[in-house]
Amino acid sequence: PATTLNELVKVVEDAGWKVTFKANWWTADIPYGLIRIDLQKDGREKILLGKWILGEKCELIRIESLDLERGKDEFFRMVDSITSTLIHDPVIRTMREQY
Repeated sequence: PATTLNELVKVVEDAGWKVTFKANWWTADIPYGLIRIDLQKDGREKILLGKWILGEKCELIRIESLDLERGKDEFFRMVDSITSTLIHDPVIRTMREQY
């Protein structure tokens, strides 16, 4: 998971975006997870969401570039779709309040 996140961060930084937040979420119950990267460039802000599969190599199965508000909503919808137990995670609860 960390390799996949770092590879995606490198791509967006190489494209000139400043990473303001990055995180990776998954659960041991299923072999996939989510990446969230908040970005800024030229006065614009957006969120990049990636879904990945755990395997022998880094594999992103979907990447979405969304405006900030829609990205926040979609991120939490995606987290909820992985498993309802993640929402009880204090880090996720804190993020909901802060973002």
